[in-house]
Order: sequence, then structure tokens, then C-alpha cells
Amino acid sequence: MHLGYTTQRRGSGMQQEDTQRAVGNASFRPSIISWNLTRLCNELCQHCYLNAGPYADRSDELTPEECLGVLEHLGELAPGALLIFTGGEPLLRQDIYDLARAAREAGFTVVVGTNGLRLTPERLARLQEAGVQGVALSLDSLRPEVHDAFRGRSGAWEATVASIEHLREDGLPFVLQTTVSRVNLQELPDLVAFAAEKGARAHNLYFLVPTGRGQTFTSDITSQEYETLLHDIRRWQQAYAGRLLLSAKCAPHYQRVLWQDDPESPYLRTFDQGAGGCPAGIQYLGIRPNGDVTPCPYLPLYGGNLRRQSPAEIWYGSALFKQIRQRHALSGRCGTCEFRLLCGGCRARAYGVYGDAMAEDPWCEYVPNAQGGRLIAPGGAVTYGTGVEGELVWTEEAQRLLKVIPAFVRGRVRRGVEAYAREHALTTVTPEVMRRARRRRKGRLLRW
Repeated sequence: MHLGYTTQRRGSGMQQEDTQRAVGNASFRPSIISWNLTRLCNELCQHCYLNAGPYADRSDELTPEECLGVLEHLGELAPGALLIFTGGEPLLRQDIYDLARAAREAGFTVVVGTNGLRLTPERLARLQEAGVQGVALSLDSLRPEVHDAFRGRSGAWEATVASIEHLREDGLPFVLQTTVSRVNLQELPDLVAFAAEKGARAHNLYFLVPTGRGQTFTSDITSQEYETLLHDIRRWQQAYAGRLLLSAKCAPHYQRVLWQDDPESPYLRTFDQGAGGCPAGIQYLGIRPNGDVTPCPYLPLYGGNLRRQSPAEIWYGSALFKQIRQRHALSGRCGTCEFRLLCGGCRARAYGVYGDAMAEDPWCEYVPNAQGGRLIAPGGAVTYGTGVEGELVWTEEAQRLLKVIPAFVRGRVRRGVEAYAREHALTTVTPEVMRRARRRRKGRLLRW
């Protein structure tokens, strides 16, 4: 089987010209791509949005050849993007090393999202040799029996913790991911402390979206507890600043909480077109094992299929992707909220509850116009996915160091360094200026 839209190789033919024209005329592009390589998994998680498991149907999975073809065209659409190979369990695909190598050679920042059961020191070495630059591991409790029950496999906790130690000893950057539920709500502070102690670069706290097996699994978190927890995350982030980056995933309201505490918070994030919060279809692109393309992995709506269309045709041309970017077209409370640019609500949760991706987010307790009704733009927010043109002079060596920073945060780094330089009346950015700016931020979240 081949990709129907790919009849000629890179560098020739009408298809590439069309792709380049679409990209050239566009004002934004994806900077994070999540690719579910397979539904096959050696766990059976209660909340899995993909319905992955040990006996998953793989009959429509993209072949190794098709995956390599997709990588070619993704490189044209989103050069330098963060590419997350996940599943299911991606380490169950025999071609994972070839795909990682091809992705790295194409210029992507390559991360593997795994449950850790197969992450032996030998496989870890092969991943690094293939160019993988980071690993994401799921850990839902510090109590083995709780984690194992949630993940549907005895011994899962022990294997994941062993993988954390392998990564720690090896020095490969890793992040921990936790799905918030009633059973682990009280131990979240300890989980965050554990992540910091083990040297994780980030700890992502995921909030349930009712899709896949998540439709029948309930986290039992009330909207009031959700709001309280967002404020807790903000306080934890302040406490762990410089040691651990905390993120509230599928929780765009966190941006509103940050703004209410400090409109100039360095943790505010916006994407292209000034939109922040929910990144679906604005910064984020998801690929299913069969090539279906979605604005968000948790949103079972598709703009097209990579066996028939190129990534650029789907990203720029599909009605779904065009619609989901229209924050002014949101309905319910999200549509009248002054935070709709900074937050936007979770589009996947809206669809999971109401069957409408443009409906209001049912988890939000905020009453629109409580800030006076004016539309709030993120004044001091960090912007991802935009250009990195600067006003100061950068030496060749400083520019070389900047280029090795992942593209999806390169603009953020450049602006931070230039702000430091102006503050100190410097006119030229050198590697030493970059190091001093980094030390001031107490950051070890990015290696320059």
C-alpha cells in the first residue's frame, strides 16, 4: 500500500509545489505532532482514549514505508517541530528505531511516549543511537497497587519506576505524566515531589477527557476540586521553579488562573494568531495509527487521512481544522468569555460531553465577564510557534547554539535572551550572554 497523494519523491512534482505554496501563504503551522503509531499495547489502561490493548486490531495500521513517506511531508509542513511517537506502546513496533532515525534526520525534535515496560537499558541505548531526545513516562500513583489497577497490568508500577532510574542514570531527558483521578488526588503533591527528586524535566498532570475507554471511566473530580487544583499547580510551579516544569494538560483554564494571579506570568503561553490555552488545530496535530489526522489526540474527529491527502492539505484545507481555530465562533459560556483567546476551553471535552467541539467546556466554573468584559489578550505571555526575528546582533556561535534548541520553543528562548541583553544594555548576543540569561532563569528545562 502507498500514500495516494505521494506519486513522486521529495524535490519534484506538482505535489511539493502545492505543499510549499500552502505553507508559504500560511501564518501558522503545527509545532507539536503526536503520532499514535499503533493500538497494540502491553497494558489495558482504564482511561485510554485510543482503546489500545494487547489484542488491538492492527489491520489498518500505516506500514513502515507509509510512515516514512508521511515523515517526508510532515517535514515540509512543520520543520523542526516536536514529534512524539506514542501508541498504544510504540516500543512494540519493530520499526520504531528506523522511524526515530528518519524523524531526527528530517530535523524533528523526537520524543517517545512509553509506559516503560519495555524500556530496558539496551532499548534505551538503541533509541538514543537513533536520535531520540527525550522520553515521556506515565506514573499515576506512588502506590504500586493503585498504578497497576489503573494501568490494567500487575507489575506495571515496578517496571515504570525501574525505567525512571534507567533514564536518570543515563541522563536522557524525561517527563512524567499523571492522569488525575479521585484515587490519586490527595497524593499529587507527593507525585510532584517525586518527579522533581528523580530529575524529571517536567511533570504533566492530565485531566480526563471522556473519549475511548475514558467514556466509561470517571475521575470523580468535581469542577470545584478542578478549579482548586489548578491554583495548587500554580503554587507548586512557583515552589519548584528552575527544578521542574509543571503543566496542566487538557486544562486550558490554567492559563486563566495564571493570568488572574499575574498577568505577566512567565508561564502564560500563546500560540500563533494570539490564541492560547487549548492548542488543538492551532499548535497541535494528532495522527492515528491508520493515518487519520485530528486537531487533538483526545478529539475523535478527523480532517482527513494521510493515505489520501498530504499533512499540509489537511492542516490548511480541512473544514474541521479551519473551524476549531475560530475562537469567536465558540458557543455557550466560552463564546462570551473574555478569556476565550487566552484559554478557549477544552475542545475535546466539549465534544465528549455535548457532541459539539465548539460548545462550552463543562468543567469550567468561571463566570464570563467577571473581569469587566474586555477581551483579555496575554500581555506578558510566552508565544510558541512564531518567528524568531530579533533586533540585536547575534554572533555566529550564538546563532549555532540557538538552532539546536527545538523549534517549538526557539522563539521563546530568543526573546528571553534578548530581554536579558537589553536589560543589561548589551548590543550583541554571545554564547556567554545566553549562559548568563539561562542561569538567571534558573532553568535546566532546556539544554543549550
